[in-house]
Amino acid sequence: MASVSVTETVYDRLESQRLAALRAFWLTAVICVLLLPLAALPLAGGMFVMFDHPPGTAMAALAEPARAFLEPYVQPVLLGASVWLFVGLYLAGRYFVRHGRQPVWDYIRNFKAVVLNHVCELHFPGLSYDPKGCIGYDEFDATNLFAYTSDEYRSEDFFGGRSGQTDIHFAEVLAKRERRRFSKGSFETYYDEFFRGLVFVADFHKHFHSHTRLIPRDRKLKKVRGERPVTMEDPEFEEIFATVSTDQVDARYVLSSSMIRRFVDLNKRFPGMRALFRDEQLVLALPRHRDLFEPSLYRRARSSAQIGEFVRDIKGLLQIVDEMNLNTRIWSKV
Repeated sequence: MASVSVTETVYDRLESQRLAALRAFWLTAVICVLLLPLAALPLAGGMFVMFDHPPGTAMAALAEPARAFLEPYVQPVLLGASVWLFVGLYLAGRYFVRHGRQPVWDYIRNFKAVVLNHVCELHFPGLSYDPKGCIGYDEFDATNLFAYTSDEYRSEDFFGGRSGQTDIHFAEVLAKRERRRFSKGSFETYYDEFFRGLVFVADFHKHFHSHTRLIPRDRKLKKVRGERPVTMEDPEFEEIFATVSTDQVDARYVLSSSMIRRFVDLNKRFPGMRALFRDEQLVLALPRHRDLFEPSLYRRARSSAQIGEFVRDIKGLLQIVDEMNLNTRIWSKV
């Protein structure tokens, strides 16, 4: 009973933090919106004065005296007004991040550290959650599942442990590559997202010594020394995946007919997925277009619906172990 009361106390603190973060976010946003006209006023006033208004109009009557006074100082005035505007925008942005966004980030970080660990304790005792853990960009790029290396990379929400007899770990990943394009007479650099989703790594139940990759048939395939195309005998699988391996016999040993059908079915849940068999592990890159483990600022900290979504998402990932039959150990691997 004591642990329940402690948990309730923690949830109460999270709820108080959520409400404070919500107030801070909107109050800061309103303050910034109200102050922005002050930053733009000098430049707008200068442009109004220097703009040619139709003679005889009220606007011309207002602008002419000021123009006569400011005309010798037009460039310094406009320059000063522009500097004032950009400094004001910069300061407003910093103020908003510090007093509006930072409390939200603090709440999300604390919520995830407490609630997701609590979810694992209650529903997935073989699993642990590390809010600071990640799948490193070097581990991600070394899979060669994508034709590009990551120039901008982020990974978070790391889960690790065992599901049945299978060691697993997974985390969310966002990877981008640097590109250049010609725009408005010059080249500019931008970052193009090439993967957003989950990387799921599981111990595989067969001994093998090759590298075998499954890539969506319609996607660019990165060439790796020693790999050759492998043609499988399942037409539906062949339509979905291009298979390459360093060992043709090993690839067919790993990709049994039943395993091939499991990949076809799993691709229905995660369209565009990729897979790698390497070092007696199975690595899956599972596209997802939303962050799975981010709490909403507009839902109560102890919202059963929100926590239920986290439970379902984790359970759906652990189902991969059963769907791929990874707990079977008839090949004497322990």
